[in-house]
Amino acid sequence: MTEHTITDLMPKKDYLFRIRAESQNGDISAPTPPISYYKSPTPSPRIPRKTVDYKMFEQDFSVPSRCYVDHLTTFIPPRLPLDKPDMTEDGPSTVSLRWRPAQVPERTRDKYPITYSIEVKNPPNFEWNDVESGLTGLSHTLKDIHPDVDYMFRIRAHNEFGSSEATLPVSLYRPIEVEQYYDDEYDSDYEVPFVTLGDCEAPIEEVPPKLPMETPRLTSVTGERAMLHWLSARIPAYAKKVPITYIVEIKEDNMPGFSHFQSGIIDPKFLIEGLNPNMSYQFRVKAETQFGCSDPTLAVSLDRNKDKVKRPLIDMKREDLEIPQVKMRDAAPKGVPPRMSSSRPLITNHYGGNLLLTWGPARVPSYVKGSLLKYTVEKREPPHSTWTVLADNVEDNEYDVTGLNPERDYMFRIRAKNQFGASDPTMPCSVINVRDDYVPPVFSRSQSRDSGTPRMSRRSSIESPLVLSRQISLDESDDMYRSGMPPEFKSTVEELQYGVLGKTARINLAVRGFPLPVIEWTFKGNNLFDKNKYKSIITPSGVITLDIFNLCLDDIGEYKCTAENDNGIKIIIVQLEYADAPTFIEPTEDMYLDSHKSGRFECKVDGIPYPKIRWMKDTRPITETSRLKIQHTKPNQWSLSLNDVISLDSGLYTCVAENVAGKSISSSNLFVDDDSDNEGKHPVEENQFP
Repeated sequence: MTEHTITDLMPKKDYLFRIRAESQNGDISAPTPPISYYKSPTPSPRIPRKTVDYKMFEQDFSVPSRCYVDHLTTFIPPRLPLDKPDMTEDGPSTVSLRWRPAQVPERTRDKYPITYSIEVKNPPNFEWNDVESGLTGLSHTLKDIHPDVDYMFRIRAHNEFGSSEATLPVSLYRPIEVEQYYDDEYDSDYEVPFVTLGDCEAPIEEVPPKLPMETPRLTSVTGERAMLHWLSARIPAYAKKVPITYIVEIKEDNMPGFSHFQSGIIDPKFLIEGLNPNMSYQFRVKAETQFGCSDPTLAVSLDRNKDKVKRPLIDMKREDLEIPQVKMRDAAPKGVPPRMSSSRPLITNHYGGNLLLTWGPARVPSYVKGSLLKYTVEKREPPHSTWTVLADNVEDNEYDVTGLNPERDYMFRIRAKNQFGASDPTMPCSVINVRDDYVPPVFSRSQSRDSGTPRMSRRSSIESPLVLSRQISLDESDDMYRSGMPPEFKSTVEELQYGVLGKTARINLAVRGFPLPVIEWTFKGNNLFDKNKYKSIITPSGVITLDIFNLCLDDIGEYKCTAENDNGIKIIIVQLEYADAPTFIEPTEDMYLDSHKSGRFECKVDGIPYPKIRWMKDTRPITETSRLKIQHTKPNQWSLSLNDVISLDSGLYTCVAENVAGKSISSSNLFVDDDSDNEGKHPVEENQFP
């Protein structure tokens, strides 16, 4: 008889046990009848049946009085809410912080007091330092802080058993004046290097100010007045220092957009007067200098309940007094600006001072209805960092850029906009126009070529992380820079390609050459100029695509692609054929096998081009093993052989055929039975997904 000792049983608990047997093949038997094990603290005396109150499997849910349980549930560090502390600027060198109280179990609240500490960080430094500790209240005033340094503050709670997680930080942004310098005492205390604009080699840029996006606050709200507060704007360290003023914009209830309310505000607060007590408003702020305006802050709403609320009738002297209900909340606009993909626009058809910009469409949430999307094309001429509007209100996803100077470099980016605002810009794409003179390649410390600033030939190249995709030696690269390279189609190009009737067909090619070749397509002796039918693109790495919209039988045939640059010309002919979805001429059938026998699933598949075949079992791919073999007998016969089957091989087996036109599957079941009962076979199901 087999025995086994069970340990670590809990006191005051009853148990049931049963046994299963497992073979070497992984088969598990049915369980034995369960046996009971009752472990009561004290045996009960035998009582007559009529007075017995049976309570089967009664369990004691009381918490055991043990030290480690007390420590886990009672003697714990405090828990501090993660909300940002409230900050008030009492002066240029003084701020007041307020925060919410920490929570501890009531049992230890009075015996083990809670203290708080304030941590500070000076951006762009990453290290947090304790500036105050041992605080017992929920507010504190920090004095003697530097008036020209940005700060971030957060709070921690402490008791005898540990510290809480820190709150989210609150930021204090300071405008920087160029005439101000840090004194020696500040430098020795904080060890933050200060660099004046005269120390910088880069030229001083004329850029707009930076304004934090945090929602402004409304205080002292009455029927016709409200005090608006916001965080101060600042000028970047690399920019020219000029005075900053603020603009307050207002949006009335049921109005489509914001309008100008007040400008020329010096302090980061403003008293709004002349409000209608029965109307709701939204406010936002912009920072302004002579070089432009910042992005607006998030909007704060002043909502008023238009229903009249009266005092209770018991107050007879003031029962006719109407009190507007005022509350503040973040704005919930009915629409939102579009969202633009961060990917770079694509530059094609670049020759001389002309090029074509294309980009992906912007997205708006589904609940924003009737949103008319338009695009803004922005241009920058390095080394200047100022972006200018090249074209506005562009309705298509492409734009022809003309009149560029072949001797200058350019950068382009795109914004999308609707009636609710504008999106963030895309990543910029760059055009490096190269002079006639040869410039030696630049090497890094690792002796590798710096591909970020190549100088090529008279024509321009499009800046890309993969300007040249092939691996070449430095000597070959120098020769290519000096003399150029004629076009050459890569050997991986397929001269027979397929498309689906009624859909967009794409021909893919790859070419190399320097300068980047100009591509021309012809079909049946005619050049392909119809933009409504064809679209051709060549990427900086030499990938060529030709899209043929709404493919029909008249589009089937030979397409000639001509690649030409200053050093030569190359032609390739591609045969385009229509594709047909895969079809199972003979599908698989269900199979019944005895244990440790062998069998085979067979099928015949056809399609244009001939589809790729893969086998799956219960939605999982099958790989060949010593017992599973996949075989292809030309032209269209496929089989899956199973040898020495066991019960775990039972399941649904699927043959998947897929090509460019679609996918088709044929599924059958395998039943492994020791009794060889083959009755009740199920028909084969075939599903197609064209």
